[in-house]
Amino acid sequence: MAVGTAIETPMEVTVRLTVRKDRPFTKTPHFQTYRPNVSNDEFYCTTGIDSDIRAATRSAVRNMIDVLEAEFEMDRVSAYMLCSVAGDLRMHEVVSSLRALCVSSEICSDYTSPSGRYAKLCCKPSFLGFFFSTI
Repeated sequence: MAVGTAIETPMEVTVRLTVRKDRPFTKTPHFQTYRPNVSNDEFYCTTGIDSDIRAATRSAVRNMIDVLEAEFEMDRVSAYMLCSVAGDLRMHEVVSSLRALCVSSEICSDYTSPSGRYAKLCCKPSFLGFFFSTI
């Protein structure tokens, strides 16, 4: 027997979905979003879905590293360091009946521009935490 609650909100939204067949590195949903009431920054997000929170998180970060490597020509170490220093992780969904968790890794789009924040970060040392030591 599954027991749970959900919050449903009536609203009108406009959504545009694009299926990109030219990105073989995309294994889970990716999306772009912005925070209009905070900073108006745009964020690129990758997701990881698994029944284990560590595995879902690892997957989300690995997917972001794949994007940074393929789309922005970063080497894996630099992409990993950027995720460590400038990436955000968010838990989006917990589906108890499926025992599934959805975690996203988010990078502000400004970090991926050649003259943006990444150019200022690339010379700073980064502490790479134990949590992602197996990536």
